[in-house]
Amino acid sequence: MRGSQTFATLFAEAPAPELKPLPRNGRDAELVESRNILLLHRYYWHSTREIEQGAVRMSFDSVVTSLSAEFFISKRRITDIIEANTHIVMQIRKEHSTMRPTEIARKFSRTWHWLNW
Repeated sequence: MRGSQTFATLFAEAPAPELKPLPRNGRDAELVESRNILLLHRYYWHSTREIEQGAVRMSFDSVVTSLSAEFFISKRRITDIIEANTHIVMQIRKEHSTMRPTEIARKFSRTWHWLNW
């Protein structure tokens, strides 16, 4: 059967081989920029939406903690990204200031459909 040799070798009782180091080519600037844009939109979403149970907004620390868990980035790095891109956050805020939360969620869902808005 196809792949049976690979499967057998993966789970053999032999000692584990040394891990081969992966080549480091650096980070793709376009991917980092896309991640940051998404992170800033998620920051805006978390910091402006109201909790369903009441009219309480999340604190900055709660938002950063949530983003840290969502993007697997340290809280410090998230804070740095937000501080370096406040102009983008202001632009996002300006674009969506007249929209209701459901309209914003629908718009963001069209762009990032795999996330829960």
